[in-house]
Amino acid sequence: MVFTGKQPQPKNGDVTFMYNSDGLTRCDMYYDGQYFTGYAKCLPGDMDMMSERTGSTLAEIKANIKRLRYMRNKVRESMRPLELFESRLKCCKNYDSKSFEARRLRKEIWLYKEEIEEITNAINDEEAYLKKYIAEKDDLYYRIRAKRANDNN
Repeated sequence: MVFTGKQPQPKNGDVTFMYNSDGLTRCDMYYDGQYFTGYAKCLPGDMDMMSERTGSTLAEIKANIKRLRYMRNKVRESMRPLELFESRLKCCKNYDSKSFEARRLRKEIWLYKEEIEEITNAINDEEAYLKKYIAEKDDLYYRIRAKRANDNN
């Protein structure tokens, strides 16, 4: 195979990780023509427990939260013109709220709002999972350090 100098085009969902020995992990997630980057830094007090897997997990969750926020903003941008159109239609004297077109417009706006709510719930779930994951790791590290201290005495 001959190298042509062109990089292969990434696909939606492609994820790459970079990890260094200082405890910094970077995750780049490709979606919709953009990269979303999440970082995880090992705290100085946790360097004895430093793990590439933990850093990669934390960085990936943070990148995914950024991707979900981007998706939510894109949906909001798509919904705004429909809401503006509906508000302007309501000002017209011939506006019939029971017409097929008006009901269809309201349904489209409702579908966008449902999608925004689903994405918001996914963001909240990811943030809750991140907090839980960190708390579980802290608890595990505490127990390991306590056991090590007991074994040394």
